[in-house]
Amino acid sequence: MGISTLSTAASLPVSICWAARSRRNWSRRPISRRPWVSTALYLPLSVPFWHAPALVHWHGVSPMKSLFFSIVACVRNVGAFTVYGLAWLGVFIAAALVVMLVAGVVGSADFAAAAMVPLMLLLASMFFTSMYFTVRDCFVTDETETPGNL
Repeated sequence: MGISTLSTAASLPVSICWAARSRRNWSRRPISRRPWVSTALYLPLSVPFWHAPALVHWHGVSPMKSLFFSIVACVRNVGAFTVYGLAWLGVFIAAALVVMLVAGVVGSADFAAAAMVPLMLLLASMFFTSMYFTVRDCFVTDETETPGNL
């Protein structure tokens, strides 16, 4: 669900860098709709697989049941996942803007293109690490809160 959204956020500054590098008048060119269409098509596919690997590995749930439980968890927590996705989108856009500002100060589009890839890889790894907490918050309960222990 998130990586396609994050790749969309990263694709706009990179396309601006390449347009500036090729010295075309990129201000008159329309922004490509392809990343938004791919995001819209990828979201329904990513929802079943959002929590499924963790459910199979850590909780021993069968693969088909884990796909179903992942869909249910994503639908029940759609508001939280919207805030989560928008927050990460903001982080990716802010990081890309910082690289673009530094590239503007330095005056090199090659710097922006060279710095964007490692930065996006770092942010993508941080994003995937944060997915653990979505699994924990959706499926793991404290044993002190079970009805038998109250």
